[in-house]
Amino acid sequence: MALESGQISGRPGETYRAGDMGEFTIGEDGVVNLGKPTVFDADNVDDYDF
Repeated sequence: MALESGQISGRPGETYRAGDMGEFTIGEDGVVNLGKPTVFDADNVDDYDF
């Protein structure tokens, strides 16, 4: 949304705030890491509603 509205340019190294999700930095090739991935396993898979 920020890119589409012109609030950010999308250049690597640029930072922006995504509401309650926090602040993020645009990486190489426009990649944004939103944090550690959730790992599903036998112990926690039932905690999620798919």
